[in-house]
Amino acid sequence: MAKYSVCVVDDFLDDAEHCAKHLSNIEEIGDIDVLTNPFQVHALLKRKTVDILFMDIEMPGASGFEIYAALPIALRPALVLITNHRKFALDGFRANAADFVLKPASYASISIAVSKALRLMNVSLNIFNLPEREYAFYPHKGGGMHTLFFADTICIEGSGNYVVAHLRGGETLKLRKRMYEIVQDVPASYFNRIHYSYIVNMRFASRLVDRATALYVREFAEDEPLPVSKRYRAALLGRTRF
Repeated sequence: MAKYSVCVVDDFLDDAEHCAKHLSNIEEIGDIDVLTNPFQVHALLKRKTVDILFMDIEMPGASGFEIYAALPIALRPALVLITNHRKFALDGFRANAADFVLKPASYASISIAVSKALRLMNVSLNIFNLPEREYAFYPHKGGGMHTLFFADTICIEGSGNYVVAHLRGGETLKLRKRMYEIVQDVPASYFNRIHYSYIVNMRFASRLVDRATALYVREFAEDEPLPVSKRYRAALLGRTRF
């Protein structure tokens, strides 16, 4: 089995080593380099091949975006950006980052980022026991990137080239993504698509009515149920217990 090399760049050594520890538990990962000085990245890439670069966004002297943009195109590994912030500028989106990881990094977020980075490299690889993702970053209609935490998301509603995520507490996020893209990200263990326009967190599902053509959802559709289309009805009935 091929092994892939990784470099972790973070001016906080503890954060870098924490990330590296999770990476070391992924069987497909080989060499792991840790740098706390982002200006050493170019020299490292000239000495050896690095497949995936985990880069902190905010570092003294230069951002992760600036460091990556300064690298010769031929030397650039697949990029995974690490951040402390749930909302930040669109630079990472424009940099074609494979994924974003929120600190403190979890094994789930690191392993999913590795899988996405390898996909960007046209490597088809199923990491053993790949966990479901806890969150994802998406471009927000009003600008910047937002973190969508799936456990706090009640349902996702399609709206043309955008989706609207309905969160607990009545908050909404309008994200520049299409439904078919969101479907690939949400945890399959507790999200169900029930209609062309709706994906529902089944932990909030209340009851099916009208011969399973409509679904009441707690904290969102309590007075008027959401429609359930024929296309998705069988799958929904196969996993629900009301």
